Amino acid sequence: MVQRLWISAVLIVAFTGTVRLAGRLGAGSPWTRIVAGFAYALSPAALAMLGELSTEFLPAAMLPWILIPLVDASHGRQGRRDRLRAAAGSALAVALCGGVNGARPRPC
Repeated sequence: MVQRLWISAVLIVAFTGTVRLAGRLGAGSPWTRIVAGFAYALSPAALAMLGELSTEFLPAAMLPWILIPLVDASHGRQGRRDRLRAAAGSALAVALCGGVNGARPRPC
């Protein structure tokens, strides 16, 4: 049950991040953004990785969330503090990309 909840959470993160990033970029209409979110979260590569090892897809699921603060900072003229806040938000998203123990051998 916990595994299914985790996989669902990763898919929701990928979906909502894609929809929000497309909105911030002004790409498409609200409906096409939703379709893009489903296409990104439910792509064959994503589902194949989630089935075997979800931590391999986690950085890809977090990618839109890494880009959103940077896209926000690139729009308009903002001060140094706003740029630092955007960089910190992006760095936080990078930090949430995973925490897999590299020393632990992968089960066969």
